Amino acid sequence: MQKNKLSYRHIELKEYPKEVFSSENLHLLYFDGNGLTSIPENIGDLTSLQILDITNNPVSKIPDSIGNLVNLKFLYLSHLNLTSVPDTIGKLKNLLYLNTSFSKINSFTKKIGELDNLLELRIYNNYLEILPDEICKLKNLRELHANKNKLKELPNDIGEMTSLRKLILEDNNIQFLPKSIGKLKKLNELNLRNNHLISIPKSLSQLIGLRYLDLRNNKLTYLPESIKTLRLEKLDLRWNAELELPVWIDELKKKGCVVYY
Repeated sequence: MQKNKLSYRHIELKEYPKEVFSSENLHLLYFDGNGLTSIPENIGDLTSLQILDITNNPVSKIPDSIGNLVNLKFLYLSHLNLTSVPDTIGKLKNLLYLNTSFSKINSFTKKIGELDNLLELRIYNNYLEILPDEICKLKNLRELHANKNKLKELPNDIGEMTSLRKLILEDNNIQFLPKSIGKLKKLNELNLRNNHLISIPKSLSQLIGLRYLDLRNNKLTYLPESIKTLRLEKLDLRWNAELELPVWIDELKKKGCVVYY
């Protein structure tokens, strides 16, 4: 075992080994796949940690002291029993990756917007109905995975997340997209499958980097013609019962776009 790494993966652990909290300069700590029901407050004493993985444990609360882990880069909190994440998570200024998927989170802290260096956020398979407006402050975020929630809308300023490459929103209750979405010039993949979209804004045609657009199983009746200007490689329109396929779809196909309908 590396000197700066401790791993207790899938060993039916019920309590934290004492050696964890007596370890100096610990960088990597793995507890995934055990029976841990809590995270001790003194986890915050491990200030050298860069990776913390507590995935797949029956933990229902994250202590406020998590905010003391200022060197943390990767935080894995998926498959827990969380209903919220503490505000102190906003102190993790070096965090690159955060995963809180497959839990019971029904609201997300506004402090998420303070994670200036965050590149990837995975919050899918929760109970979120809204995303905090502050999430739009994540200027460096490249991937947002918020699928399988209960989202009814997106923040109006989502277009301020100008580094986004991948936006995964399938299996929600979204009816409309904000016009500002057209500002996401670097967006490569937009997945809106299984929502309640009635229409999409014309500003979507401004997504010059978009290559994959999934609009399956919505309630679309119309597509703006400006969509044909996109350099799409794949457009999926299946299971929109009221959508009449526009004649300009052939123009997309001629440019090499695969169209499913």
